[in-house]
Amino acid sequence: MLAQSRRKVLIVGGFATEAVVLHAVLDACAQGYEVLVPVDVCGGMSERTEQSALRHIIAAGAITTSVVSIATKLAPDFTTDPGKDLFDIVQRLRVT
Repeated sequence: MLAQSRRKVLIVGGFATEAVVLHAVLDACAQGYEVLVPVDVCGGMSERTEQSALRHIIAAGAITTSVVSIATKLAPDFTTDPGKDLFDIVQRLRVT
């Protein structure tokens, strides 16, 4: 199904980074997708195991990033209507 969408870039996040996120990313990279992993929307079972999974994710060719970095790539000018809308969404979802 995903292949039929013709998408080339996937954004993957979730819990647990060491299991669900890691294996989704490994599968997607193996299938040739560009994969972005915003670490601020991932959750690990422990700091040590999550960091290990993120190193594995990077080694597989995925890019670790953040929600804000992805948002500014999609709408780099927050003075436009789409940029303002996206900025509002990011502000509401912001993880500290």
